[in-house]
Amino acid sequence: MMGKIKVLYIQHAGALGGSAKSLSCLLEFINRSKYDPVVLCIHNNSELVKLYERRGVETYVNDKIHTFNHTTGGWYSLFSPMGIYEFIKAICGYIPSIKETRRFIRELNPDVVHLNSLVLSPSAWGVKLAGVPLVWHIRESVVKGHLGIRKYLLKKMVNRLADEAVFICENDRNTLLGGKAGTVVYNFVDGNLYDIKVDPSEVRRDLGIAPGDKVILFMGGKSVIKGIFPLLRALPLVKTKVPETQCLMAGAIYEQSKKLLHRAARKVLPLIGSGTVSQKVDKIIETQHMSEYVHLLPWRNDVELLIAACDVLVFPSIEPHFARPVIEAEAMAKPVVASRIGGVEELVEDGVTGILVPPGDPRALADALVKVLQDEGTAKKMGEEGYKMAKERYSPRNVRMIEEIYDRLLTNGSEKDA
Repeated sequence: MMGKIKVLYIQHAGALGGSAKSLSCLLEFINRSKYDPVVLCIHNNSELVKLYERRGVETYVNDKIHTFNHTTGGWYSLFSPMGIYEFIKAICGYIPSIKETRRFIRELNPDVVHLNSLVLSPSAWGVKLAGVPLVWHIRESVVKGHLGIRKYLLKKMVNRLADEAVFICENDRNTLLGGKAGTVVYNFVDGNLYDIKVDPSEVRRDLGIAPGDKVILFMGGKSVIKGIFPLLRALPLVKTKVPETQCLMAGAIYEQSKKLLHRAARKVLPLIGSGTVSQKVDKIIETQHMSEYVHLLPWRNDVELLIAACDVLVFPSIEPHFARPVIEAEAMAKPVVASRIGGVEELVEDGVTGILVPPGDPRALADALVKVLQDEGTAKKMGEEGYKMAKERYSPRNVRMIEEIYDRLLTNGSEKDA
């Protein structure tokens, strides 16, 4: 093969988040003398596009390609009107998305296509029809659903369509493929950016945090599956025992959807005694008088400064979910309190790099946070052990594993052609 190897990355996310950062990190460390990366975003989000363009990567937008969601991060429940509506919309957009993916690939003519999520199954068919090697990077946990039919079909698709399936933890590989196929490549962080020597004093001053305050950092925004509600119930218990506690919630301020159904939900649900997730979170903070110590923050590109400013990172997920903030915290020698669930268990060694608690248990969560905040010696030791784990397991060296997959697929393809 002459010249550089062109790799097309198809990005499913519509906003900045863990998958977007993980792909950005991969693009930062891939060997540019050998590979020519190109990104296709299927949502027209200017911040997302800029994220990749800042890496010097040519980035396209094509909003004619759609996803089919069936992960713990979101799926179409047929027990709700909204779920049925979204399911029908996804089905109607499935074949057009296959065709549009195939058209785009034939126009761009990449050597390899790298899908950045399990939800891109329509694009997987489009890649296969275009006759290009496919690396399917699965960054989330599949859900069983009502009967397990959609999970079964996704398993069949991954086995049939992917020339190589890449998982970010063993739990996700076991859940979808029974651990019988695929390659586990843990996400990684930039050690130059996530530096334990970063001075947290400036960011603490900017956020109004006093020198003696104890800071809990939650980077799950207002996400239900990342445990926002157990955390909100735990924080008053922590505050009672550690009065100087402050909690930062990154990603909790964002532009609300302007879609008609979402605007209607924000208007109607409060009238019937309910509310959207965001409204429920805001109500709890208001009625429990938590605003003096719970600080809602927008998405930030400098999360390493927030991590430097905290005493402990919390990730109280209620569904299996790979937690990028956990590896980022460990890379900066911070202790972690997280749920004993799914992929999170692979990231936190209980009692060594942090504390694992039962998911959805506010009291256990509060007790663990209090223990870390009150025992500085234990917290420091956990941070040091987490730092060792991050250096060993979450190093940018992992990008070499991805490059080896590209090379193997292209070598095998060349041998078949010959």
